Amino acid sequence: MKQWTDNIYQITFPAPRPHARAANSFLLSHERLLIDAGFAGAANYTRLTAALAQLNLRVTDLQGIVITHHHPDHVGLLEALPPTIPVYAAPGLSFYGTPAYQRAIDHLKLPAAVPPAARHNVQQRLETRLVPALSKRTIRPLTALTQFGLHARTVAGHSAQDTIITDDHGHWFTGDLLLAGIVFNSLLDIDPLSQSVVPHLRAQYRQFLRQVETLFPADATLYPGHGTPFTVEEATRIARQNQRFMARIAAQKAVLPADTSYEDVVQATLHQLHVPAYFYVSALY
Repeated sequence: MKQWTDNIYQITFPAPRPHARAANSFLLSHERLLIDAGFAGAANYTRLTAALAQLNLRVTDLQGIVITHHHPDHVGLLEALPPTIPVYAAPGLSFYGTPAYQRAIDHLKLPAAVPPAARHNVQQRLETRLVPALSKRTIRPLTALTQFGLHARTVAGHSAQDTIITDDHGHWFTGDLLLAGIVFNSLLDIDPLSQSVVPHLRAQYRQFLRQVETLFPADATLYPGHGTPFTVEEATRIARQNQRFMARIAAQKAVLPADTSYEDVVQATLHQLHVPAYFYVSALY
């Protein structure tokens, strides 16, 4: 466990498979809140309890768990944590643990130009985000976090619903919206309200990237879902890198055959730029 301030501790959970990155949870010791719940698994539960023990805390001492988005590396330990601990998240989080989410995947509507193999690949990727434990949780509104002196803002871009959490001291918990070393981090997702593919997710991500320089105060510190905290200056550099990469993909798509799958376009761009990234699959339209 890494201590960043007198209140903020970073607990890192190793990735369960090669080529993926370890996931972060952040413990706010004064409020006894956990921001994100890491990967599932007994070893990770033990890692969490050991980290809490360093501060003479137990799991049952937690006053709440805040979720930045629904992906399994951020909600995994919810299945092991006591149901009495409140969970704060954007509306619709529990949808990603229900049969309705699975049905939405099974009936996924993608453009006819998407090859069957790519369609199957997308469905498999979405299925990895089905977390049944979510359906067993009562989700409390993010507005309730004001009781802890925290504020939440929900945007979209990395997923259908991304939540940014901030305190009054310049600390911003940004989930996976901006990650050092990972470019084009906008992933295909299903909206919990319409139960269909989120339209224009890449456009929403581009809009978020354009706002980075003005969204965060100049002296803010950003705490990401993977990697270590960074400054607004670094966040701006990452945002600009993402913007350049997305523009390059659009240019590459324009010169390749019309039936080239979006994933192949991204792969070709990665190869052309010699970018060693693994989060590259985005919206396919």
